[in-house]
Amino acid sequence: MRLGIYAFYDSDGIADDGDLIYLDAINAELDKLIIVVNGMLSSQSRIAFEQYTSHIILRENRGYDGGAFRDVLLEHLPRTIWDAVDELVLFNNTVYGPLRPLEPIFNEFSASSADFWGMTLNRMPTLPVHLQSYFLVFKRAVLQSSVFWRFWQQLRMDFTDVEYIVVSYEYRITALLRQAGFRCEAVQIMDSNMTYVEPLRGYQIGIPVLKKKIFRSAGYGISVSEYKKLLECLTNEHPRIAAAVRSYMRRHHFAWQDTKSSQEESLCWTNEAIMAAVSPYCQIYFYGWTARSVYLMSQLVGKQCFFVESDAFYRGPWQGEYRILRMSELSFHYGDDTLMVVFLRKHNAECLRGTLESFFEHVIYLCDPLI
Repeated sequence: MRLGIYAFYDSDGIADDGDLIYLDAINAELDKLIIVVNGMLSSQSRIAFEQYTSHIILRENRGYDGGAFRDVLLEHLPRTIWDAVDELVLFNNTVYGPLRPLEPIFNEFSASSADFWGMTLNRMPTLPVHLQSYFLVFKRAVLQSSVFWRFWQQLRMDFTDVEYIVVSYEYRITALLRQAGFRCEAVQIMDSNMTYVEPLRGYQIGIPVLKKKIFRSAGYGISVSEYKKLLECLTNEHPRIAAAVRSYMRRHHFAWQDTKSSQEESLCWTNEAIMAAVSPYCQIYFYGWTARSVYLMSQLVGKQCFFVESDAFYRGPWQGEYRILRMSELSFHYGDDTLMVVFLRKHNAECLRGTLESFFEHVIYLCDPLI
């Protein structure tokens, strides 16, 4: 028996045609479906969802999709159900697709020796190896393991930033299961963050989905010519998805524009280089709350670590277990045992340099690749 849990979020509560295309394709491969909605759901969208299942759960948007899955697994399903479940599919509405038939994919991986699998596995050198969490499948061996359930029981919900869930959910579940000896596989293994920065190439090599974010934000360095070529391919081969993408772009008032790449290779250090650089220091301060900086902080066992934010973007004193300081809380000069590491997606730290260097004797400026 294959059970699917679909996590849905839209700021307007609208499940558009693209969401329904994707849901329809995956539901055809499931024996049972549960839909969990973070936040609001329009009445029309609820009627659409009821065509697939009567198990629709509405919850506060707390913990993003990881929190939604956690609530369903721990609070809405009896433990006895897992005696009957052979595969659990966790997926969300952050993508458009499918761009290739799903039945052969499910058949291939159900017959493989993988214990869990996903659409894309990211093995960029600057990030831990991980399956991207918009689509994950866990087989019976994983579902009956204590490590799987302990992960969900320990997943924290006291945060408000999506970068936290990337680290505590997406990175961590892959790492924990692999450390426990479970084998993972993926439809596509990526050495770059292709789903965000090279969507046309991903489409051409057979990645079955497109990330929604690239159709509402120009921050990924995708050229206008690539957008046009991508939409041309969709129009020719997947016209209904192309129409959904165009509608989504109009709703979010998104217009293509050429943007220069934000990455400066000399400033994109490897994790090993960063860890070596920070090792002599007792106190480490990070400016720039990104998935990579959160991940690196999680590896600094035995160090005193803090995040620093500008007063304008301050989210409170804690994000999960991580201490957050306002810039205005920095009140004295930090000496030789302290290091400030500045992570920015775009290396525009010049406006910060004077302020930070008035407080910190040692500062490293880095450019963080897009997650």
